[in-house]
Amino acid sequence: MWYKAYQWEDNPFSIKPNTNLIGLEKEKEQVTHFLTSGSVCLLTGNTGTGKTSLLKLLRSELKKERVVYINAEELDEFFDLHKHLRSQRSLLDKVLFRPPRNVLLLLDEGHASDSKLKDHIKTLYDHGVLKGVVMAQTKPPFDYSEGFRHRIGNRIVRMSKLTDQQARELIELRTEGKHPFHPDAMDALARHADYNPRKLLELCELVSMHLADKVKGGELKLIGAEHATEVVQRVKDNFFEEEPYRLTEPELDSGVLDLEAVDSMAFSPMQNRVLKILAERHRSAGQLAQILNTSEGSVGKQLSLLMERRVVKVVNHRRPKIYGLAEDFKDDLASLGPDGPSD
Repeated sequence: MWYKAYQWEDNPFSIKPNTNLIGLEKEKEQVTHFLTSGSVCLLTGNTGTGKTSLLKLLRSELKKERVVYINAEELDEFFDLHKHLRSQRSLLDKVLFRPPRNVLLLLDEGHASDSKLKDHIKTLYDHGVLKGVVMAQTKPPFDYSEGFRHRIGNRIVRMSKLTDQQARELIELRTEGKHPFHPDAMDALARHADYNPRKLLELCELVSMHLADKVKGGELKLIGAEHATEVVQRVKDNFFEEEPYRLTEPELDSGVLDLEAVDSMAFSPMQNRVLKILAERHRSAGQLAQILNTSEGSVGKQLSLLMERRVVKVVNHRRPKIYGLAEDFKDDLASLGPDGPSD
């Protein structure tokens, strides 16, 4: 693999949620205070600023509290929050039939929660089942009832961008100090990433991958700002323009597919919508995000889960990647369609 050229055991720039955070001390302190003092707060910020990573760090550090983490995008219409909280009780509480009390709820991707779930959260909070709540979501609309907004009040924590120093620290942390980047290159990559942690990691991976052969062959000892910028610009020039792709991509024949059958399968509501959109036309994660009025990062998580289940695949690997339904899954839906077997 390309990362072996740098003597790394694996890819240090993975964008999966990671509790090794840089530059979020203030946000962590604020959310911790609101939670442990028994309040409801809103955590918001652009995709890739570390909201999920921060929530998972809080879950691991608040050991003296009863903490439950939930991703709203992974819930189905039958989800019962109170039942879920009961299932998360300690063994002793279950033996003694103690009801859940004073639970700290960390709700990720709050934009995907419906009004029923939000009302349930408010009720459980008012009755002391929930001691504190943090609702994390990327962008408006912040669709909460007047009562819920009143409980949030001005307790809104906004994720901040990295500084140049923090960007360097993030790269140092991820590579354990063993990386080929000149300080000027790190600063250049931070600027190209608009000081967004996830975008910075993606660009570090991109540049490292493209220059791996030169580093391994000894042609390049150190990656400078000019090398990093050249790779970033070259890749940007090769990006598909999304609108021309959308206009020229042919419509798929979904008439033979039984899309209603998707509703009866074990997919979350968000995954259901993604599958039905992809049945009509191949799309990029960005296009799906626009249609679904959510963030590209949220869509990316769902695509990863669907690819793990082998119902979605990448149909074109050029950036931006284009996704479609896997052939076996389409065959299954076709067999359930109007022209398929009726038995």
